[in-house]
Amino acid sequence: MNKTLKHSYVYITGSLLQALTPFLIFPVLTRSTTQSEFGLVMLLISIGTVLSFGFSLGIPAVLSRELIFDENRSAHLKKLSAGYQALMIWSAAIIYFITLFINFAPAIKMLFLSLVLALSLAGIQIKLSVLRAEFKSTQFAFLAITSTATPLIAITILPNFLNVDIYRTYSGITLLVLLITNISNLFPKFGLTFLKETKDLVLIGYPIIFHGIAISLFQYGDKIASYLGIGAELVSQVVIISLFMTAPMLLLSTINNAWLPASLESFKKSSGNGFSYLYKTSQKLTLFITLVCVILVILSKPLVSIFVPDNYNLTEITRAIVIGISFTPLYALYLQNTHLLTMNKKFKSLGKITPISALIQFFFTFGLISVIGLNAPAYGLLIAISIQVTLTTISAKSFSKLNKLPLYLTGLLSVFSFIYLNLFF
Repeated sequence: MNKTLKHSYVYITGSLLQALTPFLIFPVLTRSTTQSEFGLVMLLISIGTVLSFGFSLGIPAVLSRELIFDENRSAHLKKLSAGYQALMIWSAAIIYFITLFINFAPAIKMLFLSLVLALSLAGIQIKLSVLRAEFKSTQFAFLAITSTATPLIAITILPNFLNVDIYRTYSGITLLVLLITNISNLFPKFGLTFLKETKDLVLIGYPIIFHGIAISLFQYGDKIASYLGIGAELVSQVVIISLFMTAPMLLLSTINNAWLPASLESFKKSSGNGFSYLYKTSQKLTLFITLVCVILVILSKPLVSIFVPDNYNLTEITRAIVIGISFTPLYALYLQNTHLLTMNKKFKSLGKITPISALIQFFFTFGLISVIGLNAPAYGLLIAISIQVTLTTISAKSFSKLNKLPLYLTGLLSVFSFIYLNLFF
């Protein structure tokens, strides 16, 4: 497992840098744009990310598994994935150039740019799935960081020197990142074989489309719902809450890029070896993420005051963040379950369970934020995680063999958060 440990360090470092990017850039971006502009940027990112899982057709998840369990087809599968990435590039480029030459209404233009972003992100997801399965952690981390940081840096810096459309710039830069990483595969040979084999992959992985969309709704659904229901100014505050309260889970998700293929390799050797590895790594990750959450709770007030402008509701934002991260350790148990479901190709289970949880989160933000205020996204996240963990545990049918530490530390973190709120608010 030394190889896995080595790659995990790279993923962790990369994920930290990737997570730090918004924290470093948002304070500048929120002050250089109006609340409405910032909200619209987040809406663009949200719609693009959610749709990207639809355009990826579940192929990334299937590739990650098949490249490990069927090494004989590795070269062929990579060639197939390169062809699909090229298809994403050309489709996105056509739509992007249409927005340059036709003057659409703002809402229509935003929709087209969201499609450009979605296609670009779908291509990047496929590229990342190949790099992950091959344990090319350095390349994976570089692409993940670049695809996140470069567009944000561009829309933060360029408007100071040029008269640019920040929404078109964000989508265009993301497309450019995909183009550069696939510059040698822009003209693949498509044929009946390509279509048939793509269809075969999709038939296996299509449930992951719903799973991926639902996962992205956990991160971005509140922003879409808030904007559609209550306007761009309030959504800008929901964005800040979501950024902080989901940051530890995003960190776990990024580390999972090393953890999942390592687990699959362990189960490939034997069931005992797989469960042993899953148990030990889950224990370490749960301790790590709980410590991160405790630090985030303690530093929540100063962090919010540093990163959020004074015209935002700082007190309510901080309260929501502390509430929202209370169940984060449970996410480690959820990830253990997804490893088992992926190993057994139970993609349909993920395709059913995650959307249910995401709908709960979506309902709280969209339906209840006007009733219970900015705490709504936080309460919705707690309920959604609980449902997600419960249902995946039932579906995986291996609870007795998994590490229970996430349950215990979730209880302790929740008590700590409750005490903190009562002492300082």
